[in-house]
Amino acid sequence: MKKLFLLVVLWSIMGCLKEVELQYDGDEQAKIVLHGTISPQKGVLLNISKSIPPQEKLDFDQVFLNNALAVLFQDGIPVDTLVNVNNSGDFELSQNISIVEGKEYRLVVSAFGFDAASVQLRIPDSLDGLSMSYQPDGSDKGIIQVSFEPTQNELFYAEVIGYDSLNLVRPIFLQESSNTIDCPASWFAHKYFFHEDCLHKNNPKIVALFNKETIQWEPRAIVLLHKIKLLISKIDPEYETIIDFSDNEEVGFSEPVVIESNVEGGYGYVLPINPSEAIVTF
Repeated sequence: MKKLFLLVVLWSIMGCLKEVELQYDGDEQAKIVLHGTISPQKGVLLNISKSIPPQEKLDFDQVFLNNALAVLFQDGIPVDTLVNVNNSGDFELSQNISIVEGKEYRLVVSAFGFDAASVQLRIPDSLDGLSMSYQPDGSDKGIIQVSFEPTQNELFYAEVIGYDSLNLVRPIFLQESSNTIDCPASWFAHKYFFHEDCLHKNNPKIVALFNKETIQWEPRAIVLLHKIKLLISKIDPEYETIIDFSDNEEVGFSEPVVIESNVEGGYGYVLPINPSEAIVTF
């Protein structure tokens, strides 16, 4: 009887399956996608690719627009045509051009078969009074404290880089100290976005637990860091709509997602930054 009941259940489930072919009648066209940064320290670092409309098959080999034309304007005057540096859509300045704090820049990108895409950017002021200190807290652990002068800005971008005794870049592991900083984002891939309103207004600072031990992947080994560098920059508060502060990995793309962009005529975002630098050596 149990076997017969199981067969009936399986037959009922299988009988309810129906294959449905979905039809998409949209006329969405592929657009230029821009991602990158512009800064006085590193110039223009731009990746140029294209979007894939729902009706087209995804082919990663054809995503990057390595033959695109990217022109940089400063205060309305063309100053450089970017050059492609690899087969992955990466572009840089073709000459040694100074990116100036406070200046207005515009990137205009065109490619055969696509509408032109552009983005208007202003280089933010640098951060004053930046300092960083290290206090040991155990054999291979310590406290990193970063301080800077109060500002009227509301949004910041930070990047943390670790180096070993041979000055090779190594992974770095930081953990927020919740009693000092309470920001709605976390350290991720060495990059960090945070609001000023989560810091002390009169004495803004960041305190993080730091582990000097890091991983060497090939060959697998544990090494000690010798130095860390912090790059921190103001960001125009309008970029808060572009950067996701939810830090919720469970949401994913199970529901329709609005993709924020500051690119006119295309997708993606280009971030103007002007990082100040602080270094601590152990």
